[in-house]
Amino acid sequence: MQKEIENSLFLEMLTIKECLTGLDLSLGSISATLERLRSAECTTVNLPYPSSRSLQEGGNYVGYFIVRTYSAGVFAGEIVSRNGREVVMKNARRLWYWEGAASLSQLAMEGVKKPKECKFPCEVDRVELLEVVEILTCTDAAKQSIKNVPIWAAE
Repeated sequence: MQKEIENSLFLEMLTIKECLTGLDLSLGSISATLERLRSAECTTVNLPYPSSRSLQEGGNYVGYFIVRTYSAGVFAGEIVSRNGREVVMKNARRLWYWEGAASLSQLAMEGVKKPKECKFPCEVDRVELLEVVEILTCTDAAKQSIKNVPIWAAE
């Protein structure tokens, strides 16, 4: 059984190597490379491609969302648009630190239990977020909880 697993993994690695051979991996061509891998040019690799319509209703995003990025942090607000891993938000607050929720999932469902301990700066009119890794829909209770956290600012 172990040998079969090793052989299977080896074959998968060879398949991926074949697909990557000859691709230009410079920063200027990363986007084109990803598109090539997602297209029929490399059919042996099935990369997930997030749907830009997964949270839309009638062509518009509705509701209040928590968006986690790879390196810019976590934001809560309204989604204006999404293109793959890029999201534009409006009326968004950075969720820099929170107390009273064990995870973003709990925060999206229940809000925070200790709003005075949280560090959420003021809302910004618009923010473009790159490398989005998670989008959670907030309940009305969570939205009100986040909006009611006092603004954290330097004195």
